[in-house]
Amino acid sequence: MGRRIGIEDIGYYADKITVYEKILVRRDSTGSPIYKTGVKEYRVKGLFAQKIQLYFVDGKAKEVLCDPVPLKQLYKRIRHVYDFNKVLIARRNTPNQPLLITGKGMSKFLKLG
Repeated sequence: MGRRIGIEDIGYYADKITVYEKILVRRDSTGSPIYKTGVKEYRVKGLFAQKIQLYFVDGKAKEVLCDPVPLKQLYKRIRHVYDFNKVLIARRNTPNQPLLITGKGMSKFLKLG
């Protein structure tokens, strides 16, 4: 089994994370919501993360950051963790598995133990 990455390590080494989220698709005829599972991107700033929303103006993508959310709230739903060089440093294959380091990029500098 590989080494798990902690919240403090994500706050120090990570630039961007992707998070599993339920997305409301529509409501059925009885009014019950129908969700699909998707992934959203967040920009990491210390022990907080801000959701990235993209919109286009004259064919160019603009980035808007939402209100900061503590990493502690997002930790169990994090799918991928990227460092400042856009290298994948940790991944969770399915939502119920641990978040493990990949051994690439900045994850080489994580202390063992």
